[in-house]
Amino acid sequence: MSFWKAGIGGMIGFTLGGPIGGILGAIIGSKLSDEERRPSNNQKNQAAFFTALFACFAKIAKADGRVSKEEINKVDQFIKERFNFPPDQRAFAIQVFNHAKDDRNSFEAYAKQLASLLASNPSSLVMFYDCLLYTSPSPRDKRQSRMPSSA
Repeated sequence: MSFWKAGIGGMIGFTLGGPIGGILGAIIGSKLSDEERRPSNNQKNQAAFFTALFACFAKIAKADGRVSKEEINKVDQFIKERFNFPPDQRAFAIQVFNHAKDDRNSFEAYAKQLASLLASNPSSLVMFYDCLLYTSPSPRDKRQSRMPSSA
């Protein structure tokens, strides 16, 4: 049945397209159980939200050219504290982060696609940017950065 799971993952990736769809198609297909059917629009939007969020975390962490252990720990701490994900969702977030830190898509590509997908839900976009600001380094005081920089 993994062929069908991969097909569903590919369908999700195709419907979303762009960098978010690429990651979702690559990761989700193998994670679907045999009972799961076509995802709802809400499920697609939630998946896109979290894919873009953790992809953008990766892009921020790698902005200086490398991702430090400290930055990885900060994102993991954020996952545990802010979202309280069960182990399978935490593993998904980590997979997205690891994939995105080395892919060719830019931070802007992920953010623009998510803005387009969630244009009718501005509160979700505000939450997205709030999460990014929570973990981003402060330009004023590196010692107060929420996601430590390796610089």
